[in-house]
Amino acid sequence: SMSIFKMVVGVATLNHFIACGWYGVGILDLRDIGVEHTWVQALERNSGDHLTIGYRYTTSLHWSLTQFTPASMEVVPKNYIERIFSIAVILIALVMFSSFVSSITGAMTHLRGLQAAQRRQADNVMTYINNNKLSMELGNR
Repeated sequence: SMSIFKMVVGVATLNHFIACGWYGVGILDLRDIGVEHTWVQALERNSGDHLTIGYRYTTSLHWSLTQFTPASMEVVPKNYIERIFSIAVILIALVMFSSFVSSITGAMTHLRGLQAAQRRQADNVMTYINNNKLSMELGNR
């Protein structure tokens, strides 16, 4: 269970850094290479307001988390630089999410194995007590 907690913290930390990278790509001035629009500009245009850094960060984090899950998001890449970043993140997320699910499955299998061993041990003790006609008081301990 502690290893699962560590994995969740690791995924959350990775998503924080990916969110910061996504925001960084969204605020780059790329007009000199022909890039006119970014996801940050589109978000501000759609909202009609200047958005706070907190809103921008949580939007970036939301975007990052959706790359790791089958969720959707209204924020999408608006230029080829953002699309390249997005593709790289999706490839990383594919590997990370698969590893995360595999680790959780392994941890659950291990826990079930421990429970089965404990049940077998208790059954063996009861069989021994019954076969050797020991007192039930001893068996209940």
